[in-house]
Amino acid sequence: MISEHVYERDLIGDNALVMPAGEKDLCFAIDFPHAADLTKLVVQQVGGTAVGFQVNLFNQQVCAIHAGSESSSALPNSTPEAVAKVIPTQVQHLPGQPIELFHPDGYTYRNMEGTFTVPIKKIYLEITVDSHAEDTLWAVSLACRPKF
Repeated sequence: MISEHVYERDLIGDNALVMPAGEKDLCFAIDFPHAADLTKLVVQQVGGTAVGFQVNLFNQQVCAIHAGSESSSALPNSTPEAVAKVIPTQVQHLPGQPIELFHPDGYTYRNMEGTFTVPIKKIYLEITVDSHAEDTLWAVSLACRPKF
């Protein structure tokens, strides 16, 4: 049975993600339902000189979390990134263009760090850029049908 509830999280404006100058690969912990069918992911660079980029979504922390994220911490375990992926790697080679992924049935995931009785309500977004010499700003939109 497909849930009728929809949860959407937009990180835009003052909540947009910042990648500091010189960084090529950053991971952001985003507050999100602990289990759901992910139906939408949109990532677009909205500040700084436009660059090509790729994104990954993970169901557990497999990359060091950026200090400007909603939570930050060092890498807790050694789970391979491929095992923790929620979606295939999304690549945008054209600077200034967004990555847009929509799936009507959704990509099923559950945060693997918590338990059923004490869930961790996070999803992890990794942005990797081709190169940049200044801070870049990223707008992100995620939508899902939570599994209660």
